[in-house]
Amino acid sequence: MPAQLNRLRLWCAPGTSPDKWLKRFGDARPDVSVQLTAGTSDSEAIEALLNFRSDVALVRHSVDEVLTRREFPRGVRLHAVRLYDEDVAVVTAREHDAEYWDEHDSIPLEEAAAWARLDPADYPDDVAGQRMMVEVAASGAGAVAELPFPLARMLSRKDVVVRRLQAEPRTRVSVVWVHPDAVPTVSNGDWSLAERETREAVIQDFVGVLRGRRAGSSRGSTSSRGSTQTSQQESSSQQSSSRRSFSQQRSLKSRTLRRNTASSRKLRRKR
Repeated sequence: MPAQLNRLRLWCAPGTSPDKWLKRFGDARPDVSVQLTAGTSDSEAIEALLNFRSDVALVRHSVDEVLTRREFPRGVRLHAVRLYDEDVAVVTAREHDAEYWDEHDSIPLEEAAAWARLDPADYPDDVAGQRMMVEVAASGAGAVAELPFPLARMLSRKDVVVRRLQAEPRTRVSVVWVHPDAVPTVSNGDWSLAERETREAVIQDFVGVLRGRRAGSSRGSTSSRGSTQTSQQESSSQQSSSRRSFSQQRSLKSRTLRRNTASSRKLRRKR
């Protein structure tokens, strides 16, 4: 397969929103066209990379999984950079207790402990299966669906309620691509060193946009990128922790008000 260095094929996990990044990348690299693939299943991402159908992927995975440690066929190695962790959300029918919580607050786990949950293992591991979970939750059968918040928001409908939970993130979105040394292997093509370096430079520019780097800034050396990545991940973790702490404090302060509001509405319904 001949090298095509003026394009970037991007695979996106369901629920991710790359629009603002694509705009910034277009401003930084107007010479590169982006071909976008909206994924239907998180498991498709690695397959798309290994089969050279995509150059870069926004992958949703467990926070406990280190993608670069996985073993792939033919010794292919991947690069992965963490972008953000996702909040946990519940999707419920209208008139469920979750509706009485403010949409900007997070529901404490102890408040949601008694709610029956749908088991994701009972549904296909793709958008169609997750949409089925939302359908069941909307039916008012009593069970709620737990999903990553961006995915729950994408699948939201007029007859459901989406609320965040005060829970540790379970899923993470990372940007992933094939190591340049493995490009000839996955592409079944004869790529020169210069072509691989040019392709990698395009990918690095895109990754830089995802991480907030301004157009025209230096990418720096490999070692500096690694140390910067580590510090940014630590900073991102601290910021996520601070946001959760603030949300928890705000919800604790308003818990009494929420309970009183819920009780009043329930009494009105009974009357």
